[in-house]
Amino acid sequence: MDPRFEFHFSQLFQAFIRFFVSINQIYFQTNLIQQQTSPNLIDIESLKDLIYTPKFKGFKYINDYLSKNRYINKHEFFLKSNEIRQINMTHKYTYGSTIKKINIAIDELTAVGKTTVGSALANNTENNLKTIEIFKKNVTENDKLFESITEIINSLGNKDYYLSGEEGAKISKNQEAHEIINQYIRQITKEKEFVVVGKNATFNILPDTEIKIVLSANIDIRVQHCSLQINLTDIKNIFTDILYRDYFSFKQLEQAKKVSTIINTTNNNYSEVTNKIFSIIRKKSLTTNAKFILKYSLIFLVFFLSYLLNKQQ
Repeated sequence: MDPRFEFHFSQLFQAFIRFFVSINQIYFQTNLIQQQTSPNLIDIESLKDLIYTPKFKGFKYINDYLSKNRYINKHEFFLKSNEIRQINMTHKYTYGSTIKKINIAIDELTAVGKTTVGSALANNTENNLKTIEIFKKNVTENDKLFESITEIINSLGNKDYYLSGEEGAKISKNQEAHEIINQYIRQITKEKEFVVVGKNATFNILPDTEIKIVLSANIDIRVQHCSLQINLTDIKNIFTDILYRDYFSFKQLEQAKKVSTIINTTNNNYSEVTNKIFSIIRKKSLTTNAKFILKYSLIFLVFFLSYLLNKQQ
């Protein structure tokens, strides 16, 4: 082999190693900085309660309403369902330019606190987010829904309306409605940068998402959460209800655990849970970035070696 070629190859390889190490140090330092400042998170619930079908014009109606009320940012608009009724939620967040766009799916046992975790994520931002809380009366009766849109709009921010949850129970038992909701969530999350929280989120709603998490907690903590959420003191009935739901969701949860990172929230506050999720995100992003750099560095190396070989000939 030509000594000059060996020299050039050695220099190139050393340069490549220095380049790769330097880039990874930059990403590592950047992620350390980002650990101290949370990502910018924008709440936009999945619009799952506002199903877009040929018969239903409510989506356009809501957009028109938001356009007329310019103080409301459309990206801050979300429809929020009662947490107890297990309707899926979607949060949108944005990362710095150094982190690859990804989606996050979070499954949970009943009454672990997915709504509170979502709120904790939102509270990590410095933005003063305005939120619109809408709870649709009946997702399966689109014509009636269209007729009641005005009533829904007038109920924005009305906590009594939001917390009623009676119609939410009907929705949660309707599999056809759930599938329509899931299809819509899959569509809007194609842009990435979404956190989808709900039953079966990790293996059914977003099976190909980059980060999958299951939230769990001891039964006594979950009973306490549930009693606070619905202002009930009948602990026995709450306990029985949670066990009943666990029984029917056991197989689905076991399936979710096989593909997810499990976070037990029993001994952690929601801020700590949120930080754990961000830590998983950063680790995944760093790994993805490193693979990206390695891939294109190797491509560059191959082309450069090919160039040197052709030059020798």
